[in-house]
Amino acid sequence: MKKRIKNLDEMVALHQKWLNNDPEGVRADFSNANLKKVKLKGKNLSLASFFACNLNNADLRDTNLQGCVFENAVAKNANFKGADMSLCNLINANFDSSDMRFVNLRNAKAETVSMQCVNLMYAKAFGCKFDNSDLDYSNLSNADFSGASLVRVDFYKARMKNTKLLGADMTGAANYKDKIKKWQKLEMIDYELDSKGRKEDTEFKVASKKRKR
Repeated sequence: MKKRIKNLDEMVALHQKWLNNDPEGVRADFSNANLKKVKLKGKNLSLASFFACNLNNADLRDTNLQGCVFENAVAKNANFKGADMSLCNLINANFDSSDMRFVNLRNAKAETVSMQCVNLMYAKAFGCKFDNSDLDYSNLSNADFSGASLVRVDFYKARMKNTKLLGADMTGAANYKDKIKKWQKLEMIDYELDSKGRKEDTEFKVASKKRKR
């Protein structure tokens, strides 16, 4: 059962003091809390914990969430437009049907995350780790996934117009090749997988065969 937060404004104020190294400050811990429909637009909550939190229909537009923990959180139909979520832990979280336009996801850990029907237009996700995640039906147009790890990500019916994939690892990813242009394919990385699902170095294998001959 999710715990209720009675003094939200006070927790946010104390967290701000904590960020400013005020001895009276306390880091905000919303773990297992029910923050459904909460309004935290524009707040500075960097480094706060939202572990296993309910953020369905929450308003977090333009919020500073850098370095926050969202592991196992559920944030369906939430509004994160313009939020800074760089360096966040999003592992196993659910953001289905959320608005994440212009979100900064730089170097976030987002393995096994669910982002079905999410609007990620113009998101900055370079260096992000999305391995084994679900991006079905999401809009990734003009998003930047340069240097991101997208291993075994499912892009079923996702929109990928002008999505930047420079140096992105697409090994084992599904349902994307018919959605991107030739120039996008030339930028990304796509290793072959062996029978156990491990990456194979194709260039090394070819060179080895030539030496044996």
